[in-house]
Amino acid sequence: MRNAPTPTKKHLKKNAKRNNVNTLITETNLNDRLYHLKENLKRTDYKYDLWSGNVNEVAYQQGKYDQYFHRYYYDADNRLRSVYTSKEGLIWEKEAKYFYYAHGPLARTELGDRQVQGQDYAYTINGWIKGVNSNTLDAARDIGKDGNNATNLNRWFG
Repeated sequence: MRNAPTPTKKHLKKNAKRNNVNTLITETNLNDRLYHLKENLKRTDYKYDLWSGNVNEVAYQQGKYDQYFHRYYYDADNRLRSVYTSKEGLIWEKEAKYFYYAHGPLARTELGDRQVQGQDYAYTINGWIKGVNSNTLDAARDIGKDGNNATNLNRWFG
């Protein structure tokens, strides 16, 4: 019998030049079943942009039955523009798309491959977050006009 279970451990393999984590191995010893099935180790690999250091791709358990991939795309200002996911690394689904105001802050997030949800962000003159979407159910006050069916601007939104 093993000793008393220890909490989750994380093992890192870093890129010395940028101090980025290239590989993360998470070891979970809290569940004996996972240990005996040799499922207590989970590997996550990261790929970065050489110039900006932004994460371009994350591979979770690559080559295993529970593999999963994320891809990230950025604009010229290194702001996140879109996120895609895949189960096998061949067919990619859009998970989110991001829009920004001309002066920099996040203006809108559209979630899902069919843009099933939109989140609009409003800021104070100081740049502090003021609100997400509207604080009322009045479609006329909705920042992104998602509730305005007359214009059909965002026909996928509810």
